Amino acid sequence: MPTAIPKSHGLLVLLAMLMPACGDSTPPAATRPTSPMSPTSPTPPGQRTPPQVDSVTVTPTLCVPSLTTLQGHVVAHGSTDEPLTIAWSAPPYGLFATGADVSFPCMGRDAPRAPYPPVTVTVTASDGSSAKQDVPFVDADFSGSYTLTIGPVGTTPVSQNSFSLWLWRKGTRIFGNINGDPAPGVVDPAEPGTIDADGHFRIRLKLHDDFTIIGQMVIDPTPPIGYSARFYGTGRIQDGPFNGQPFVIRLNDPY
Repeated sequence: MPTAIPKSHGLLVLLAMLMPACGDSTPPAATRPTSPMSPTSPTPPGQRTPPQVDSVTVTPTLCVPSLTTLQGHVVAHGSTDEPLTIAWSAPPYGLFATGADVSFPCMGRDAPRAPYPPVTVTVTASDGSSAKQDVPFVDADFSGSYTLTIGPVGTTPVSQNSFSLWLWRKGTRIFGNINGDPAPGVVDPAEPGTIDADGHFRIRLKLHDDFTIIGQMVIDPTPPIGYSARFYGTGRIQDGPFNGQPFVIRLNDPY
């Protein structure tokens, strides 16, 4: 006969079987596998960014028509190492030079087919993408109606300290007349005025008291009311009643 299991032993066996159910019955949360980070998509082959103009210079920034030769320089880059096409253009003739380093004449009536400021630099890549930048410069000349004022920059011209001049230039020589008050006169015909490529000038005026203005053209970024030309001449007077005094000569706006 099979051996009978005591009741006490049967109870222990039953308890042992039931013990796991008496603990935390919540199964552990399943751990979700971590997805690897998606790599950054590389730039598709052949995709490029447009070229960029890093810097453009034109020197000198002030020039005298037909006398001054300007030097232009461009620094530019593209998205690859391929060569870029660099073009220089300006009204009224359009394209006038190519390359990173160029030379061109200052504009003016005595310099036909010279570019007018500003010039535009266009940098183009082989795929046709491009970048542009304008480069200003100032052309200064003696050609037209001018007001000569005795005194430093900022002096208000009045009849006692100013002269109205009509001047014109041929090459490096300057000719002209002095109109109206305080007395008419001329640029000394025996000694015409002179100007060089850097804008240094010397003009002897013959009036009742002769005197000479000696100075240089300079850039004026903010001309006073009544004048739009972005240059003026300044220096000192030699001889006559104004000897040693400063002066300013400005191109008048056309009426």
